[in-house]
Amino acid sequence: MARSMSTKHLREMASGLHDWMGGHADACSDLMEQAAKQIDEMKAKIEQLSARVEVAEAGYQAAIQKAEWQARTNTELNALTLKMAKLVEQRDQLQTKCDNLDTQTAGLLTDVHELEHYRDILFHALTRARRELQACQAVIHLAGGFDPAYVTGAKAALKDADEAIEAVKGSM
Repeated sequence: MARSMSTKHLREMASGLHDWMGGHADACSDLMEQAAKQIDEMKAKIEQLSARVEVAEAGYQAAIQKAEWQARTNTELNALTLKMAKLVEQRDQLQTKCDNLDTQTAGLLTDVHELEHYRDILFHALTRARRELQACQAVIHLAGGFDPAYVTGAKAALKDADEAIEAVKGSM
């Protein structure tokens, strides 16, 4: 009987354990279903996040390309700015040279006008000296008693004066 009691007792325990397991099996099944749903939800969220990461990565790559393009553009712009600065400096140097040439030209024009003025004075003085020399030579020749060397010198001086007068008249 002890043995049958223990068997009975074992059966009761087994039955209780079965009931307990059955109740827990349902609970485990529910937990498994909830876990499966949560896993599916997590997979969906992971897919959404992956899509967002891809979009963000594409934006990041575009931003990197834009930054690289801007860096190249800035480098080219800096190079062009330096070239432009050099050209402006060269232009300023040329302008300074032109201004200096204008000043020199004005000075030369003043010198030319001054030389033309002196040429006119000398031309008139030469013309007057020639007239006076001719008058003196004529008076001496008409008065007689003259030195033939003087007449020859006077004639040569008159010839030189005539050539000089003609040369100056040709340049006027």
